[in-house]
Amino acid sequence: MNSLIKEPKESHKEQLSSFLAHIVQGARTELYLTPKPGLVDLLDSGSHEDLNLVNMSRSICLLEEYRAELVSAKSLDDMVQAGIRAEERMMSLLGTNTHKGFIFLMGLLTDAYSRCSGIPSLCELSERCAEASASLFKDEREPGSCGAAVRKEAGIGGIRGECLNGLPTVLDKALPVMFSVYEETDNYPLAAFHCLAKLMSVTEDSTAVKRCGIEGLTTLRNSGFRLGALLERGDVPFNELIDMNEKFKAINLTMGGTADLFGITAGLFSSLHRRIIKF
Repeated sequence: MNSLIKEPKESHKEQLSSFLAHIVQGARTELYLTPKPGLVDLLDSGSHEDLNLVNMSRSICLLEEYRAELVSAKSLDDMVQAGIRAEERMMSLLGTNTHKGFIFLMGLLTDAYSRCSGIPSLCELSERCAEASASLFKDEREPGSCGAAVRKEAGIGGIRGECLNGLPTVLDKALPVMFSVYEETDNYPLAAFHCLAKLMSVTEDSTAVKRCGIEGLTTLRNSGFRLGALLERGDVPFNELIDMNEKFKAINLTMGGTADLFGITAGLFSSLHRRIIKF
């Protein structure tokens, strides 16, 4: 698990395009993984009255257009402007926030990748992500923002802290779990659920806090620990996951940050395997 996808004779731009294609595929993996507590999947819309499978699928198609713009970007400002346009398209065509967090993370990974002279190792990608985040956040004034208030209430760093630290939840926790289970079982859905369980138990998910306070984050983490324990039996506990989803819906709990990090993890996993992995 040393370096990301590498094809001989590709230019750096072509390598970036290939890398981002895997990241977009990660968003598809996140959407279609079923069942998931509180999130849109093939069964229902979880705790999201404003979202559904069709619009989420359309949103991923919009990510492909965003990918093309990111590959053509020549500077950080170009990437930021591409992200703004991607959000505007999302809101204009879908009328709601489908993949706003994922748009940001794609842009961040593009900037990080572009800071490397060749195909980065995971360690280098983490370092470049931290550098890119420092640049993106250095002029941000947000002491009174909703996000800052949520993070302060829960004592967490949220996605901001995750990015500034080089995506450790993805690279040091979730991705190793996904690789370990997949290499042991050759079962991609099982590996994906193990990865989701790990992320549920460790992600500093500010969406959960915004919806349900600190108690929501505690519920999310406890559910992740329980799911992980159930998965150790070697199969996917569908009935238990459906029960978790009903409990999440009952209290309006969701886990947008966890979903975004899962999509990024699945995309990196696909990239490291040098092929688009689908269910």
